[in-house]
Amino acid sequence: MYDLTAFRDRIATLYRRSTPYDDGRRPTQKDLADAIGLNRSELSSRLNGLKNARLSARDVKAIIQALAEWGAITAQAEVYELLTLVECANFTAAEWVNPPLADLSDLPTAPAMLTATQRSVLSTQRPVLPHPLTSFIGREGEQLEVAGLITQRRLVTLIGTGGVGKTRLALQVANQLADRFRDGIYFIELASLHDAALAPAAISRALGMEEQGSQPLHITLHRYLQLREALLVLDNCEHLVPALANTVAELLAASPRLHILATSRESLHIHGETTHRVLPLALPAPTTPITPPAISQYEAVQLFVARATAIQPSFRLGPDNVAAIHAICQQLDGLPLAIELAVARLSVLSVTQIMAQLGNRFRLLADRLRGVAPRHQTLRALIDWSYDLLPQGEQALLRHLAVFSGGFTLDAIAGMLGADALDVLDTLTELLNKSMIYPLTESESEPRFAMLETIREYALLKLEESGEAGVWHLRHAEYYLAFSQNAEAELKGGQQGQWLNRLERDYDNLRAVFAWSLGTPAHAQIALKLGAALWRFWQARGPISEGRLWLEQALARTDHEDLSSRAKALDGAGCLAYLQSDYVAAQQLLESCLLLRRGLDDQQGIATALSHLAAVFVQQSDYSHARALYEECLSISRALDDGLGIRTSLNNLGIIAESEGNPQLAKDLYEQSLAIAQATGNQAAVASTYANLGDIAYDQQQYLVARQFFEASLNIVRELGDKWNIAYALMKLGNVATAFGDYDLARSWYIESLTLQDKLGDRLGISAILEGMAAIAAAVGQVERAAHLWGACEIIREQINSPIFPTNRHVYDRYVADARAALGIAAFTLAWQAGRMMDQQAAIAYALSNNPTIPSHQSSHP
Repeated sequence: MYDLTAFRDRIATLYRRSTPYDDGRRPTQKDLADAIGLNRSELSSRLNGLKNARLSARDVKAIIQALAEWGAITAQAEVYELLTLVECANFTAAEWVNPPLADLSDLPTAPAMLTATQRSVLSTQRPVLPHPLTSFIGREGEQLEVAGLITQRRLVTLIGTGGVGKTRLALQVANQLADRFRDGIYFIELASLHDAALAPAAISRALGMEEQGSQPLHITLHRYLQLREALLVLDNCEHLVPALANTVAELLAASPRLHILATSRESLHIHGETTHRVLPLALPAPTTPITPPAISQYEAVQLFVARATAIQPSFRLGPDNVAAIHAICQQLDGLPLAIELAVARLSVLSVTQIMAQLGNRFRLLADRLRGVAPRHQTLRALIDWSYDLLPQGEQALLRHLAVFSGGFTLDAIAGMLGADALDVLDTLTELLNKSMIYPLTESESEPRFAMLETIREYALLKLEESGEAGVWHLRHAEYYLAFSQNAEAELKGGQQGQWLNRLERDYDNLRAVFAWSLGTPAHAQIALKLGAALWRFWQARGPISEGRLWLEQALARTDHEDLSSRAKALDGAGCLAYLQSDYVAAQQLLESCLLLRRGLDDQQGIATALSHLAAVFVQQSDYSHARALYEECLSISRALDDGLGIRTSLNNLGIIAESEGNPQLAKDLYEQSLAIAQATGNQAAVASTYANLGDIAYDQQQYLVARQFFEASLNIVRELGDKWNIAYALMKLGNVATAFGDYDLARSWYIESLTLQDKLGDRLGISAILEGMAAIAAAVGQVERAAHLWGACEIIREQINSPIFPTNRHVYDRYVADARAALGIAAFTLAWQAGRMMDQQAAIAYALSNNPTIPSHQSSHP
């Protein structure tokens, strides 16, 4: 408490008892004013609080330093007493180690300045911190960070969700700092308190204090801690906020050398508080190989293994259990308590059985160990503790957020709720502050948030119990359907890259909509419309096979009432089948689409279906049929004044002209197409036309020009994140490098392209790349290897019914003829047949390796 009168009286006593002058004269207030650089009247005004005058921190510290220099102050205890009386911040470490403060005597064990009453409450009890029976795993860097914070700041709060390990981290840090705080470190467990007014009593008991008659306990506590250098660890504060915050603030104000380390689900919201968010233990990244050496480096796995070894001394992380342990740690979000509860089941279940039961984690993860707080005995009880502390509005929003998967934005929440974003902001902020959700660390302009999967599953259970699950799943589905349909339109404009990124960030939500709507017959139409809107996204970013599966399931589970949506879904499914070189399925789907659209007299839809169907015939070298479809498409697009449709038709007619040996006509058509694409700002169309112009230059052996076009195309599609077109641009650059004789560069382009094509499942692209790698092998004298690869390519092309393009045929035939002559017809034929015996994955592995012989894993083909 600020007591200016006591401060004034105390310094008057101090300077009057000193004799700093040679003649023995005692100093006056004017001498003190001169020493600190003030005139006497100004110092008097500040000491008496006249006309709103107030001592500054600089004044207080200057007075103390002057008195110490005169010998009036001889002990550190007197400094802390004066600082406390006017609530002044402590001197810095640098000031304490320099004169005159450095010459002061240290604080004795029982400060001499304490009154008789104060001395009577001191206890000789030494503080004893709890010592957990199990070892502390991981968080080495975090321990150092928190230890550094609490020695520099007076209030540090560890915040995080229940079971994340806040208490264990606080205890670990406290034990590390045992020698740092001269008057001890004290642990105060607050979880059992139901009223913050009881906190002073709990702190007093931990300190070993005795209550003093009629004196209020908080006054006794303040006086006891006033001159002590101590650390209080206040554990589990969340249910006592905000009343506890007042107690903490008063303690810190009364005790300038006191530090407090708190653990809480949310911050205490006190001025000067530093918060440190405690995250779950580190988990293996998605790209980490699931092998014992690889995943054993991660803290969550280390905790699992350490606790398992305590139960079963012979337990080891090995090839037979690594996948199950990895899955358990991932599904439990790296939460230490959840992992420990799971490991406790090892006494009756195997690791694999535990993994299989995690779908019912709230029943499985229950442990009845003695000495464990009730809320820590089951996972559900732990989250119940946090959930029950939420006001009803926050509980409701948490339940509603459970329908999101993989994260959400403020706008998405508001859109699903049908509310203004500002109306949701405060409640969302409270859930964030209380560690029920967390911010995703993504470099994007719109912040995203998420729930730990364990909390999300709990919130889903609460949503089911509320009877509102169907309502909120439907709202979530309707929001993301509208979002995807809006994105579909934008993917044809100049903002393709941004919208592809937005769709990718929300792909887990889109998956959740598919799963829910296909599992709810009354709403399966949502899946149909959603898939129809997303096929271009799957083309660019993949996975194509997943998109095709969703669309096929939606087509199978919906009726024919909404023919327009059905036609659109058939179109999307047909295009995805085409991208996977499944031309039989693609033709069937696209012909069904065209039939529906002709029946609906949907001219725009007819033009789109004609264009997509014609592409199937192009890949099967049926150019006359393809041309007729493209020309009809062009006629419709011109009638509709559809610039993008006109551009697409011109581009595709250029492909026909090129394939039929008319490069000049093809070039003219491509250039017309390019002009329209540039005018409309459609970067994907620009990139596609660049690639086609590069093909014309390549066929005419203008390799430098071809490379420029291919590089320009690659730059655009990389920016868009269009994986399918990236793969083709890389392959074309590999062809150019091969033509230049730069085989190392060519191989690097091919390998990058082949890796992408393998993930996309584009069999036509895979065969074309393998043909390029065969050409390299032949050029460097590995003729048998080249024959193996060509044989493998031939069988793939036969299976997808897609012969080599005429424009590429002469180059291919030349390489094959030279290789056959070099190896001899008999040996070449044997090598070719051996290549035909390889399945696709074996051929890819062989192409990527440096092994001169084909792999033993083969499958025969008819």
